[in-house]
Amino acid sequence: MSEMILRERIRPNDWNVNAFDPENYPKLVESIRTAGIMEPLKIMPDPEHEGDFLLVDGYHRWKAAGDLGLPEIPCEIWAISPEEAKVRGLQLNYLRGQPIPVRLANLVHDLNRTYSVDDLAKLWPWSESQLQDSLELLKLPADLQGRLETQAAQEAAEAPV
Repeated sequence: MSEMILRERIRPNDWNVNAFDPENYPKLVESIRTAGIMEPLKIMPDPEHEGDFLLVDGYHRWKAAGDLGLPEIPCEIWAISPEEAKVRGLQLNYLRGQPIPVRLANLVHDLNRTYSVDDLAKLWPWSESQLQDSLELLKLPADLQGRLETQAAQEAAEAPV
């Protein structure tokens, strides 16, 4: 069940690993302008700002709503931990796009404090060895990680929809 939440009370998360084709963004804005937000955003209580919410899934819909000046957004409020939000967010984002490898590696590293790589492999569409390999990216110099992230985002933008 969804409810309308003030957009200003929702803050984007900093763990989204998904790359979104920038050419599709105007299409998303137009779709929301004409038909509204068809799928509620997934949010959770913000652990850092009482009374506000943290976005789990729906960043581009949230952004488009802001560009359109929509004050309220339909949302499903999930009572979950930040770690569970990261797991679910990636599960949902995998259905819509491709992860940027360095961001995925950072997320695996972060969640590895709570979940084993084997546990994550059971939850996500990658094998344990693929997730272990992604962690190797974190051993690269920071400037190279940045270049890889930029290249991955460009490739995702150029990929056919």
